[in-house]
Amino acid sequence: MKYAFKNFIRIFQNDRLIGVLAILCIVASVMIMHFGYGLYQNFNALLVGEESGMSQLTIKINQPDAVTKEKLIACFTSLSLETQDNINTITAFSTLAAAPKKPFAGESGNANVQCFFSVSGGKVTKSLKFQKVHEQQGDLFGNYFTDEDFQSNKKVALFDRKMFEIRSRSPQDTEEKRQERVEMYQYPDADAPMGYDIMIDGELYQVIGSLDGWFTLVPITQLKDGTTFTNLFLRFGNDTEDGFITREQYNDIHDALLSYFGNAVTVPDIPLPDLDLQKLYRTVILIAGLIALIAGFNFTQLYLYILEKRRKRIAVMRICGCSKNRAASIFLIECMLFMFPAYLVSYLTFRYAVLPQCSKAFPFMADSFSPKIYLVLFCIFAGVSLLEINMMILHFLAGKDLVGKERGR
Repeated sequence: MKYAFKNFIRIFQNDRLIGVLAILCIVASVMIMHFGYGLYQNFNALLVGEESGMSQLTIKINQPDAVTKEKLIACFTSLSLETQDNINTITAFSTLAAAPKKPFAGESGNANVQCFFSVSGGKVTKSLKFQKVHEQQGDLFGNYFTDEDFQSNKKVALFDRKMFEIRSRSPQDTEEKRQERVEMYQYPDADAPMGYDIMIDGELYQVIGSLDGWFTLVPITQLKDGTTFTNLFLRFGNDTEDGFITREQYNDIHDALLSYFGNAVTVPDIPLPDLDLQKLYRTVILIAGLIALIAGFNFTQLYLYILEKRRKRIAVMRICGCSKNRAASIFLIECMLFMFPAYLVSYLTFRYAVLPQCSKAFPFMADSFSPKIYLVLFCIFAGVSLLEINMMILHFLAGKDLVGKERGR
């Protein structure tokens, strides 16, 4: 170790230019290796993952009679588990007769019945994201649906109390008329409709809560078989935040909807990465890889030049009893003295100076790196470089009859 360190210092004393070039080769190789990896991951995010920041998808329903409750549930539960987990809310609208037990004379009772749900593990569940959003906004009163409600035969609903207030407190109504409306809706207090019943499509549902501005909400599984829908929306992400649809997930949803509904629905196209941009990415990644390999090769050749200049001293070491393996280990340690400090400088420069600037042009590059990734890249670089250098050193020591030549003089 002491001899290797002295050799390392001597390089910068006697061959400063060679030493600087060797360090620059390592720095260039490391920087380009990190850039190439980040660019590759950014490319993958565009190609396979992120699709232009689309967090929702609106499905156009061309033939509502063909989009039934049973087929809709079967369609979404047939998706891959990964796709299911990335859909936080499925919204389906249906126009049904929705009224109190005794509809007021002259009222049709038709209303938009809305179903907000998710699918997980092949089962229909509540949309936890939808619930959390409205709890935070403060417009959810009473109770919300549970996952058990989607599997239960007990019919429950959420009713818009503002809609009830409008119906039961029309300014044109006399007090007697208003009271009659209240009695018809069977709600003693318009602000608290919970616990009473509402008629939806001829069946009674118990009101367990209210959600301002959202009309009538029911679990989709509790609607009658054959119920049809007029609007369908998908929102992506997890239970806490919105996310984005991926190419793979889009294809999964697209194929499932066309398989179950055919021309009855239209799945909109989503913007995909430009083909020219894909070619550019591939070209830049290839060039970055080649430059990194060339830089690493140049370091090997520079160190081979250093060994050639030490040929006589190496021969003397061998004559004095230094084995090939010991000599190789000394030179390998010397290379490590070059590599590790240069790698550390390269890593710090890339992480804190280069990466923030690159992220402006390649938005997913920064997310590609983590302490684990940096460690893996270091291990790959160190392992491959040391293996290549060790083979070069052993070949140099074996291919030169240094001892014989020196003794012959």
